[in-house]
Amino acid sequence: MSDFLEKSLHIGQSPPVNTDVVLANCSALSSDLGTFNRISVEVNADFIKHQRWHVQWVAYHLNQKETLTLIAGAPNAKSVRSRLSYLRWWLASKAFMRAFLPWLMPKTLWQDLHQYGFRVSGKLTSQPESQPAISFVKQASIHEDIAPKDRAKDDFLKHFGNWQGNQAKPNRKKALDIQSWVSDLPNGGSRSALVLSPHPDDELIGCGGTLLALKGLGFQIHVIQMTEGATCRALQEASENRKRSARWAEAQEVSEMLGFQSEYWSTPADYGLKNTESTKARLRESLQRLEPDVVFIPFQNDFHPEHRIAWEIFHDCQVLSPIAALVLEYPVWGMLSHVDACTDISPQLPQVIEGLYVYRVAMVAEDYATRKQVMARHLSTTWQDGMGYAEVFARYPSTPA
Repeated sequence: MSDFLEKSLHIGQSPPVNTDVVLANCSALSSDLGTFNRISVEVNADFIKHQRWHVQWVAYHLNQKETLTLIAGAPNAKSVRSRLSYLRWWLASKAFMRAFLPWLMPKTLWQDLHQYGFRVSGKLTSQPESQPAISFVKQASIHEDIAPKDRAKDDFLKHFGNWQGNQAKPNRKKALDIQSWVSDLPNGGSRSALVLSPHPDDELIGCGGTLLALKGLGFQIHVIQMTEGATCRALQEASENRKRSARWAEAQEVSEMLGFQSEYWSTPADYGLKNTESTKARLRESLQRLEPDVVFIPFQNDFHPEHRIAWEIFHDCQVLSPIAALVLEYPVWGMLSHVDACTDISPQLPQVIEGLYVYRVAMVAEDYATRKQVMARHLSTTWQDGMGYAEVFARYPSTPA
């Protein structure tokens, strides 16, 4: 048997797509990826448009192997529309057309492959079935053409825009690392951390790496999912039952995978988070029961209104019944106006990204995994002057000294 082994993955179904079948194929691919030297993926432009998450997920897992060739090819030409797509792929597979690849290939696929560290190989190839296809190989460095620090800033501005670029000024003398937090905690504490997550996935986007770092230091991690996340764009046409349950099921899977303990709050008929007496009473009960040493809450001026409401709920509780805990605000949408603490999450980032890929529903509408990577790299270059990945926090104003 040849040492050069190949696996084919067919994800090129036009919508409606059997998601369960695709997920099963993707899971099988990731589980035995180390066995293969070359992966063939049949891609359909309609599929990419409607199921972007799957392409991102596959590209991410393909990039975990050091040496790998990816063969992205066109589906069989049956309908007139498929034949036009087939013609584009046929042109793209010709070496003399390489300069036109970004215009000939499906845009999302091209962007995702480059984001996850692939480049066109020296020789364009075709699959054994003579389908038009393009070879990609993992490049030595994702940012090999530009100095990494400059590229991190470029990527940040591309994803988030200049409007966020200068909101927080570096103050590295005040920024604490995680060991400093732990050493400052009162003795005899419960060694637990609590995060208020307005929507499932906010806990990972805002402070997932820090939560895992604390867990590695012996902390119990508690997550309050304050809504079902039903207002997500990907659920706009979903049934009532799916809106209420889909993202909670994903959050439960993430908690089990990362070793978190979670509780879930139901919302009113409009699915919104409300600052009511009942929600404040619920939070006070959780704070008294858990007695956390560290509490993570959304940033006061986060652009998402429900993130600000989550801050208000905690603030009202703190005014009425203060807790003796270190309270840190984390950003999701927007940048902190000041930074008091910074954590190097480079060792934890792979687990955070794996967790974000469990949140399939939201990832259909937004690539939060790439967003997290870009933001964490930018924060590292800004606050740590390094090329790792970081999370930053502002200390809640009313935290006891």
